[in-house]
Amino acid sequence: MMSGCSGGEGHQALPIGSSSSSSSSSEPVPPPRFSPLHSPALPHSLSREPSAPAPRAKEPKQPNEADHAQPALSPPSANHPLPSSEPSPCASAASAAFATPSDGSTPQSARLPAEEMEFGDTDSRDLILMAGGDNGVRECHFHVHLAVLTSNVPWFRDAFNAGMREMATSKFHFPEDHPESWKILLRRFYPPHLKLAESITEETDPEHIRGLLVLVDKYDIQWIRSELLDILRTEWSVRTFGVADDLARRQHLDIVREWFQGDLRWITAATLQDFLNKSTELEVVRLAGLASFRLLSSAMPAARIADVGAIYQSINTTDRLVFPSVFADSTEAVKQKAGCSGWVRWYPRKGDVGIIVHQFDEPPAYLMKVGDNYVVIGKNGVTMEGRNLNTILQ
Repeated sequence: MMSGCSGGEGHQALPIGSSSSSSSSSEPVPPPRFSPLHSPALPHSLSREPSAPAPRAKEPKQPNEADHAQPALSPPSANHPLPSSEPSPCASAASAAFATPSDGSTPQSARLPAEEMEFGDTDSRDLILMAGGDNGVRECHFHVHLAVLTSNVPWFRDAFNAGMREMATSKFHFPEDHPESWKILLRRFYPPHLKLAESITEETDPEHIRGLLVLVDKYDIQWIRSELLDILRTEWSVRTFGVADDLARRQHLDIVREWFQGDLRWITAATLQDFLNKSTELEVVRLAGLASFRLLSSAMPAARIADVGAIYQSINTTDRLVFPSVFADSTEAVKQKAGCSGWVRWYPRKGDVGIIVHQFDEPPAYLMKVGDNYVVIGKNGVTMEGRNLNTILQ
């Protein structure tokens, strides 16, 4: 379970208390491009009420517990008009498409009291952004300024211009958003942080980076996206298979390739085991050419690098195995059925995909080609998958 948000540098923490609000939804549209203001002024016209009266909303029905589990707003989309004050039956489905992967939501009665966090000047705060609450994540209430959000986040600017009813209550509830990811964003919006990198440290949980990727796309924050991608290219602490999969799903394949074709020291036993436990049809598997990872969901990873050119010996176990030919002038795969005798020496070469090998007296292991290197990713758990290797490796 991820921890809830806590106070940050330059921000005051209020006494812990609980709060709830009824949710509503609306259909949004991508906002026009804008120039972000990192420390905008706070005009009184944006303080509590919009300059023009908002359209009157229909009285909502009395919410129940299921309503509280739904987000109040749906994310921008190129196929939808500006946000309106009317709830939309499609909002829940649209929001779920952007939500971080999860196994289910937390019942309202089981949630911890929400944490409170303040940003900026006390007297002019005029909005509460409530994030978290779903999937066991502790809810956090951010006391912020409407002008800051409308200046930095196009979706909030469009919500203000459309007169959404949340503007009248000054409360926005996003239970599927992770509070720690919002904390990173808000620290960037408010002084003294002038770069997103100043809000991300080596201690930052990579899962919160995944949540940040979701928020940047969900609220169409283009100027933050460019800063975030720069961090993902250079910061080793955020490299995990989960983040790589999110990047692949969002078509940032250049970054994915850099991760898997460069130095592979970020691939540790812990991250690899987590990936193997969760992998099914991950996008990074298809787009990064790591199809063989799908065969090893039950394998115990060794997570060590095998040098190109190192001598290995292949050995058949209990099922059919496929491995490259030992002849330098041939690329034909050699099939060896269970029960056949014989040992074959194999020198990993650029272009080879993967192989089940046996090195001296060690247990059989599976090597996966990642870039020009070979990573030992499975031991003793690969024998039952042997029949599938025939189609994958040829």
